[in-house]
Formats: sequence, structure tokens, C-alpha cells
Amino acid sequence: MGASSSLLDETKANYIKGRAEAELKNFIPHYRQQALQARVQLLQEEAEPRREGRGQLLTPKEMRGSEELLYQNSVNCHDDSRKWKERFVVVRGNHTLELHDTLESFSRGTPARHSQSLTGGEATTSEDTYSALLDRAFPDPNGVKEETQSVVPAGWFPVFLCLPYSPDIFFCFRQEEQQAHFLSILNTCIRHQNLGWREGPRGEVLALQRALLFYRQEKNHYEGWELELGSDLQVLCNLVMEETAPHPSRLDLLPRLRGRRRLWTAVVQAAYQLVQEQLGAGLEALKEECRQTASANQTLIRSDLDQILASRALLTGQAVRVCVCSSGACVQHQCGPLPAVPPGGGEGGASGGAYWPCGTTWRLSSTPPPLSSTLPSPPPLQVVSPLFSASLEQCYQPVEQLREKLLDLHQRFRYSNCQRLIHTTQIDMQQLMESAVHTFELLVQSEPPAQWSSTVEKIKLRVLKLYDHDSRLVLKRILKEALTDITLPVLRRNLAPSCKPELQKFEQFIFADYSQLIQVENVYEDLLLCLITKENRQGDAGSSQ
Repeated sequence: MGASSSLLDETKANYIKGRAEAELKNFIPHYRQQALQARVQLLQEEAEPRREGRGQLLTPKEMRGSEELLYQNSVNCHDDSRKWKERFVVVRGNHTLELHDTLESFSRGTPARHSQSLTGGEATTSEDTYSALLDRAFPDPNGVKEETQSVVPAGWFPVFLCLPYSPDIFFCFRQEEQQAHFLSILNTCIRHQNLGWREGPRGEVLALQRALLFYRQEKNHYEGWELELGSDLQVLCNLVMEETAPHPSRLDLLPRLRGRRRLWTAVVQAAYQLVQEQLGAGLEALKEECRQTASANQTLIRSDLDQILASRALLTGQAVRVCVCSSGACVQHQCGPLPAVPPGGGEGGASGGAYWPCGTTWRLSSTPPPLSSTLPSPPPLQVVSPLFSASLEQCYQPVEQLREKLLDLHQRFRYSNCQRLIHTTQIDMQQLMESAVHTFELLVQSEPPAQWSSTVEKIKLRVLKLYDHDSRLVLKRILKEALTDITLPVLRRNLAPSCKPELQKFEQFIFADYSQLIQVENVYEDLLLCLITKENRQGDAGSSQ
């Protein structure tokens, strides 16, 4: 940890390690239970046909890895050296930022002088916005704002990267177009890394999601959690840091810092590294144990799946449903009128409605120049991809404006996952566009080169129709998930006092052989979800009459 380790004496370091170990120990039983529940759910989904519609666009199979480069260029940087220096900046396909000394050192394979995860980061081109981010991250307990001096050379275009557990990094560009392009790359990386834990194996994603839900409910936290960011290890680290991280209000921790932000960042970084070291091996061992347990139960689950589902249905019908429904019209009473999900993606469909700004991308973009049949196999993406990329950035802007429109939801529902809603929507937009480009490329390449100039427009219109279809499906899913994310926590909190104490008695309805494969809390949670979706369907039907 370098110099930062001296900022945490042995007592404070042992305290942080102890809290991390205790957090993991308390979390382990929840994850073990949910790992088996996830395996049952996966096998159930495998056995039952999908009810929702399927996308028609062709999705690229290859996943971006560390070998793919999203960005590489020599850029003036102001990092922990506290001086402006030209660095060779690389952004890899796994959305990690690297700073190299020179292009030559990068080409030789020399390890980066600095490799940075962007989870939880915020990037801006405004010095005032950056100062506001600093004041929010390092509030003075006496309300005194620390003066900051501009470090940006006159006439340059800056990008400020503010990171939660690392020193901030500044970048400067000679041209505004270079600044905008790099900012777009950073924001893409932040979005993907914030949601990184959702990109793992589906069984582990389901297990972590439900384990976090029930673990936080034990602490009386029913609302969404804005620190559910990064990899599964980073999410658990955030659990610890939320309660144990050094904070400026705790004056007894490091009084000698006196608000000096650079040193304070080093303290927080040292604490975070301690937490990561303490949790890393334990989490990996837990995941491996759960993989083996799930694999050992695979045969039982497959052979007895019908009986397991029947036992679950018995539990639902005879016990938990009575508990939930005894609360009467709980959804309308606790949540009030719920917004309806527009059928088919809203008025005008996904491509023209106000709900999905990305749908008109191809219609609004310029028509690609004719492809000459005399050219030796021109890459279609060189013609089309730049148009998509420019249009995609324009589509992100209306989604960003949702922050202001969702302020009322924060007051009414304590909704704090606005950033996640925005990021997931933007990622869906990006994935749809990448699938459209991939489909276009394959269709063009399936035609003889001599016919490209005459068929490219027809292919573009065909892919647009597929894109409109998939956009409607994605939009409908986004709206339903957002509605659930907003209202379900309210229902959980208000029904908990009357329903939670009753759950234990319903375990008698579970067959002994399946006691590890069926959890009453999971059935209860699924019932609450059914209540929400039922109310939404009724509201949707009522609004259409």
C-alpha cells in the first residue's frame, strides 16, 4: 500500500480487517442458501419454454476481452505525480483504464505504470462540477468548503475523472472533439464496470442478488442500494466500506489531516485495499464451495424437479399467499396509483415514441454512400458504424435527463437507483445498436460484392425493421423492471411487520427432502413481485379502456 499504509496504524487496520471478516461471516449463510435456489431456478427455466418474445437481431458472440483496445492515444495527464505529463492512455475491452509511460513501452509489453478500475467513477468536463463532486465526497464537518485552484492549462479541454477509492485523474486535450470522444469512452467504461457483477455466470448473479436482498433486509434496509456496483467482490467491499470507511466526520480517526483531500484519499484507499485483501480469498472459496454443492445436487434437482415445484406450489397456495393477501389492497394503499407500462413500447412504437429515443437512429442518420462494386471487399462497418456511434451518443442525452424527472420518486418511494436505471438503459441501447451493426454486416457479406451497391439500402431497411421489433421488447422489459424496482421495496417495508414473523410457521409445508432447495423467504419475495406485476397489468388494462 506504499505510503498510505502509514496513515492506518495497527489498531485501525485490525479494526477494519475484523469488520470485513465479520461481514463476510454473516453474509455466507445467505449466499449458500441462494446458490441452491439459483440452481433450481436455472433448471426450471431450462425445462419451461420462454414466454416473452425473442429478439430477431443477431448478437455478436465474441465478448470483449483485455486484448481488444477501445482507445489508445498520447494524452496529457495529471495523476498521483501531481504534475502534467504526457502518458500513453489505453482503454481495454474489459473497460479498464491504463496509463503507460510511452507508446514504445506499451508496444514492448511493459506493464502499465497505473491500471485503474472505473467502478463508481464520475467523469466531467466542468471544473465547477468536479468541485461539487469533491465537496460531496469529502464534506467538511464544519461546513467549510476547501478552496481548490485550477490546474488546467489555458486553452486546453479538460476531462476530470473522480474515483471513489483512488486518487482522481485529470486529462487535457488540444481539441474539443478529442475531449468529447474520450469522455464518451470513459462513461461507457463506467457504465459497464458499475454493472459488472451482473455480467458473471447467471447462477452466481442470481445467488448474489437474492443474498444481498435478504442480508440487507436483516438490517432493515428494504430500498434499493446505490452501492451495488462493480464485481461481486467490489459489491461486498462496499458493504464493509459503507459502515467502516474513514469519514471526515470522524475527527478522532485522523485529526492531523485537517481536510487535506489528497491525504484523505490515501487513507480511504488504504482502508479499501485492506478490505479487498480480507474478503477476496474468502469470497472465492465460498463461490467454489457453492459450485460443488450445486453440482452435487444437480441430479436430485433434475430428477425431482416436478416434485420440488409441486412442493413450492403447495407452500405458496396454502400458506404464504394467505399471509400476503390478508393485508388487503396493500399495493394500492401503500404505493398509491402505479404508472402503467405502455403496451408495445409506447405511442408510436419503440422507434417513434418518446419513451425510446434511440429508435429513429437509422432513419435520422445520413444514407451511407454507395458501395462501389469495383472495390475489393470494402468492410461494411467502415461505412455504417460511424453513423451509429454518433447517433448513439445523441440517444444517451435524453436518458441522462431522467435524473431530474425521477427526483419525485426519491421523495415518494425513497428511490435511490436512478443511476443504475440510466446505466442499464444506456447499455441496452448500446447492445441493440451493436447487434444491429453485426446483423447488417453479416447480411451484406452474404451478398456477392458485385451486388453490394444495389442491395445495401434494402438490407439497411430490413435490419431497421428487426431493430424496431427488438427495441419494443427491450423497452417493455426496461419499463417493467423499473416499475418493480421503484415500488417493490415499498411493499416489502410495509408488509414486513405483519408478514415476516409468520413465515417460519410455513416451513411445515416443505417436504424434508427439499428443505435446502425451497426457502420460504424466496416464495414470499416472489409473491410480492406477483402482486406488483398484477397491479401493473390491471392498471395497464384500465388505462387502455
